[in-house]
Amino acid sequence: RALREAGHGAAAREVLIEKERRQRGARRAEVADELTRARAARKAATPVAGVRPDTDRVIGAWLRLMALTLWDGLMGILIGYGRRPEKSALWAMGFLLMGWFIFAVAEGHGAIKPNLPQIQRAAEWVGCAEGGERRTSEVTQYACYLTQPEAASYPRFNALVYSADTLIPVVSFEMQSYWLPDDASRRGALVRIYLWLHIVAGWGLTLLAVAGFSGLVKQDSS
Repeated sequence: RALREAGHGAAAREVLIEKERRQRGARRAEVADELTRARAARKAATPVAGVRPDTDRVIGAWLRLMALTLWDGLMGILIGYGRRPEKSALWAMGFLLMGWFIFAVAEGHGAIKPNLPQIQRAAEWVGCAEGGERRTSEVTQYACYLTQPEAASYPRFNALVYSADTLIPVVSFEMQSYWLPDDASRRGALVRIYLWLHIVAGWGLTLLAVAGFSGLVKQDSS
């Protein structure tokens, strides 16, 4: 408070972040002590029907400790325990650029396909499959499809827009509605897995940013 009133807002925030880190560390230490006591009680107890008493206490304390460790770690890295919610924007930018790269590589290797069932069943797409009558050279099905006159009106794939569309949950660029990683190939299947992680990261970062700016994840409002 003294630093803030003196006009040193950044220094005041550093103090609050350190306070938050120590408070959360103390909370984890309490759970760790509970886990130690539960393990000691289980070790000293006589087994009943082959099961030692206090096993449920050990499991419960261990799960709480793991959950707190993971949660506190994410809060510190992603939004500075709610004191630096703007950090989530930097993480989002990192995911945006990484998605741009991954989806661009997938496009370059033909591991992208139309996301509309009627297009996937259409002659211009089916005919470009391996051995199809429209595939006249050593090109991918995706590249072959783009050369078809019927595909001229279909929205072109853009890796950057696709990355943004799948990452930002509150904005729709409609790119995701038209294209999807083609899991028929190993590369496309891996990109499809990353796509789901990309989407989950977008939702998680958005929710954390909202929680950080609203003060929901702070230990107090000091």
